[in-house]
Amino acid sequence: MKTTSIPSLWTRAGVLAVTLFGLGLAASAGPITYTDDFNRANAEDLGSNWYVNPVNTHEFVIRSNQATMEPPVTGFGNYMTYYSAVGTGSGAFSVQADVNTAGNEWIGLVFNAQNASNYSFVRWCNAGKDNNNLQAFTTVNGSWSTNQLFTHANTSPIGGLSTISVASDGAGNYTLTIGSDSWNWTNATFTGGFGGLYYDDPHGEGSVIYDNFALTVPEPASLGLLALGGFALLRRRR
Repeated sequence: MKTTSIPSLWTRAGVLAVTLFGLGLAASAGPITYTDDFNRANAEDLGSNWYVNPVNTHEFVIRSNQATMEPPVTGFGNYMTYYSAVGTGSGAFSVQADVNTAGNEWIGLVFNAQNASNYSFVRWCNAGKDNNNLQAFTTVNGSWSTNQLFTHANTSPIGGLSTISVASDGAGNYTLTIGSDSWNWTNATFTGGFGGLYYDDPHGEGSVIYDNFALTVPEPASLGLLALGGFALLRRRR
């Protein structure tokens, strides 16, 4: 006759409870939004949750409860950072921020960031010869490719913050939104990574401003894995 010890019964009951808990969380959880309003003391970086370029360590800084760049970072060049605390995974996601520029700079968002050399981004120029140009790029091993141009004739963000966002369905289809206008395109080079901020051709500290960054991702895959792990343990104990 097979006997089962009391501790074994309690262990099995505990595993079952954890499994059911994981299933309940996975069933009830929805998309999760991570935000950063940069509402903190002035600092020489954006904080521990943000990628810092090891070459130009002070590209992005906190000033007056907003993100901008350090004074020496001026002139031609493109700069990016991303929220490294959580990735988007391979499912649907959205990334957005409120942005403002003072002159002929490009400002935008990074998404699908694998590292500092491989990522996608959108950029928007608000003045000068490139006024209201709107572009989407993919950077592969440090080289830009897949340039997608959009037509945008609305007012530029000079004098106030404008919300710019990018949403993905997880299958390489994207929607860029500024105010009530939106544009769609497809690119399957990267599907998943990190989201963040981008600027090009800055003109000194304060010439580009970011606020209210938000990254929305699917429910954590760990909830489903928790339930699957529980099932596996129960199966092994039979």
